[in-house]
Amino acid sequence: MLNNKDNVFCLPTNGSTALLSPLTRLNVVGIIKSNFKSINKLHNRLGKDQCQAKFTITDGKSNIKVTFWDRYAEFFAKTMSETVETPVIIIIATCKVGLWNDEVDISNVGATKFYLNYNHHMLAADDTGGIKIILGDQQVRMLIGKRARQLVDTEGSAKEFPLILKELANKDYTIKLRIKELNILHKNEVYCATNICNGFKLEEVHTTYYNDEMIETATQVNLKLEISIV
Repeated sequence: MLNNKDNVFCLPTNGSTALLSPLTRLNVVGIIKSNFKSINKLHNRLGKDQCQAKFTITDGKSNIKVTFWDRYAEFFAKTMSETVETPVIIIIATCKVGLWNDEVDISNVGATKFYLNYNHHMLAADDTGGIKIILGDQQVRMLIGKRARQLVDTEGSAKEFPLILKELANKDYTIKLRIKELNILHKNEVYCATNICNGFKLEEVHTTYYNDEMIETATQVNLKLEISIV
């Protein structure tokens, strides 16, 4: 049973009505689908003017509707208009779950915060398999101090795999990856490296939240790479 301290990635549609307690607050993450245009203005049943921002988030398998209200809706619309990177990944912290027309709907409360394309880093280890990574010329030069053309001159024919590259296998590296739309939406399993160094390193990140505070976090991104030479 989920409680108000759990994180949900994304909110499950099966059995999610169990989360409808007025005291339940959840943290939800998903990709904003391209159905948000602008805020809607309306009159509620009490005759009061209100505005709402309605959109849908997805985890690639299921969709959940989200509704932000009034000043929070205006703030969301303004932030979306300033966001140019796609896809837009949203983290909604401390939201509530309700039903509208028999469909699950997420909405904001006083403590709700959201983060768009937040630079989230975490320390993780996975020894169960491997991933395919493309190292550009700049990343290779950081490891061996030579360009690709220099390898041809010093290591022989371009048809032969350079020995200096074989020596990179079975060592520990810290690699920063660029996760693109192809990786998220189209399940492409090939990732591009933007930075690499020997050993495991700590990275300190300064991040601006989408509210009035600045939070400083120290994070690690540790990956073990085994290079297989065929």
